[in-house]
Parts: sequence; structure tokens; C-alpha cells
Amino acid sequence: MSLPQLLSGVVTQLITYGNANPLSGDSTAWVLNRTVSAEEDEQPPPEATGFPDFYATVHAGSWNAGELQDTNPGLHEVFGFYITVAKKIGTRPKTKFYDAAYTDNQCLYNRIRQVIKAVNWNVDLIATANALLSGNDKFTTPPIWKKSESPFRVVGGEWLANPSDKVIVNNLYLICTLEFGEVNRQQCLERGIT
Repeated sequence: MSLPQLLSGVVTQLITYGNANPLSGDSTAWVLNRTVSAEEDEQPPPEATGFPDFYATVHAGSWNAGELQDTNPGLHEVFGFYITVAKKIGTRPKTKFYDAAYTDNQCLYNRIRQVIKAVNWNVDLIATANALLSGNDKFTTPPIWKKSESPFRVVGGEWLANPSDKVIVNNLYLICTLEFGEVNRQQCLERGIT
């Protein structure tokens, strides 16, 4: 299957782009702090519970037949995926939470724009994913940003996968999920001729 290779390509590209284009005042180098990973769902892995400010989780989305499926004897697949970006915003109780809401929203918005720039129509991402595939059947189109969640969601530390201590559980996070799609892959089907 080619979805794991696609998600791996997305993670690599986010790290490369994020480290080459840090946000002003951003002390979080994506690769050094291991703040990006491919996961089964939107939750960061247990080892990421102490992430600094931001964490991006790349996870599977759609896998459908493409438009050429009816007219082409090969296999035409169209893939989609999600990127969930989380920002740590404080701890419970929600003291002065609303005072800082605008600042936190703006910080998350800036990071989301950075993620979109790194992934949307990025042919380098497809080249990275294709290098992980064997054979000649490759991805042919880069991902397109489809939509994002609005407004952002506020979740507690229990949202993280397997939170292990009360400090983590008491943390609050602002999260947003982005949807990307239209990543085409075409394959020639090998059939015996009778």
C-alpha cells in the first residue's frame, strides 16, 4: 500500500520546511524537538506528551477510486490525509484563558499557515514519497489543501494518547485539523492475456 509512504513524505517535508522557514520568535525547531509524526489518528504519541509549544500529527484520510478507473485498465487511486496541529495554551483551571485566547489563536493560525505552505501543491513531497515506493507506479499529483477546522477546538490533556501524569492531564491545548486530498497514484495492472 502507498499511504504509509505518502504520510512519511509529508512528515519529512514538514520537518524540512519548518526548519528552513522558522516563524519569527519561534524557538521550536521541528526536527530537534520531534514535534511531527505520522500516527493512526490525530492524537500525538505517548512520548510526545511533553512537547514544547506545537505538535503536528499526520494521519490517514481518504482512499478512493479515481475518475480514470472506469476508462483505464490500470488502477487509479486518489489519497487524502489530515494534519492536526496542537498548541499548548495553559493549564486548568482556565485562569485568564480568555485573555490569552486571541494570542494563542494567532500563534496557531501562523503555524497552520506554515503547514499549508509546506504541503499544498508541493512536488518535493511527492518526490520524497515516490522514493519510498518500489516499482514504476508512483504518485502523479501533489496534495491540495481542501479545508481546515474552524473554530479551533480546546481540549484537555486527556486528549493525548495515554497521558501518564496529572500535570499533562491538566494542560489545555488548542487544536485544528487540516484536510489535504487529490493525491493521485496510477498503476498498471499486471494481468495474463488469455
